Amino acid sequence: LDSLEVWSNRYLDDGSVVADGLGGVSLFVNGSVGGMQSSLGGQPTNLDGVVISANGIEKAKAVGEQIALVVLEALKTAPEVKAPKLAFGAQRLKVAVENTRIQVTYLALELFTRLVEFDKTKDVSAENMPRIPTEIAKIHVGPLRFLAVPGELLPELAVGYDAKWAFGKPQISPSNQDPPDLSKAPGPPYLKDQLGGEMPCVLGLANDELGYLIPPYDFKTHPDAPYLEEADGHHYEETNSVGASAVPQLLEAYKKLLAWQP
Repeated sequence: LDSLEVWSNRYLDDGSVVADGLGGVSLFVNGSVGGMQSSLGGQPTNLDGVVISANGIEKAKAVGEQIALVVLEALKTAPEVKAPKLAFGAQRLKVAVENTRIQVTYLALELFTRLVEFDKTKDVSAENMPRIPTEIAKIHVGPLRFLAVPGELLPELAVGYDAKWAFGKPQISPSNQDPPDLSKAPGPPYLKDQLGGEMPCVLGLANDELGYLIPPYDFKTHPDAPYLEEADGHHYEETNSVGASAVPQLLEAYKKLLAWQP
């Protein structure tokens, strides 16, 4: 939904006001959108009271309208923070690109120009592994804390794999042929807990897009065609990730970044 439409008064065809806007420009950021966290299965109601079931621009618009209403309502009682202190910290690192699909595309078509530390005249190996430079960051704005994650983070890394986040749905699909062992899922403290502050927020797709960021306990590739084909048990995300070592490498980097205080 266009930001100017969200924050100005929103009128229906009959001239009635849906919500009083505040002026200014809105900013949308993603959260932990890995693991296919989306509204694809939702049925939002648009401002005219029509339920939108079919995927498409009208559904996206209805979702945006409902989010805008929630935000406007929340802002009615939100405290004003005058002259908040601002701090920013970042750390750069180079993540190994183990995905065969990306490696082949890079070698054959040279579409990925950011890969470094790799000799194309030699075979891929642990000693000759292409890497991609990226960056993580944390931002303090008064009581707010933002942690920037350069990809599509699976939510159990941000907030844990608690049944309460399933919202009444089974945590594991009944059709999953090779379900994950939730007893091996990452334990606390999760990234949001480590971030601290009165209002911690983990941001996905921030600074970069390294594809899906999948914890090692449920990172599975096809036995015969790793990364090129999907493994049994709902493992599409692995085919669009940089590799299994990405999350451990990022978590290690976050330990250092989160230990820093301005």
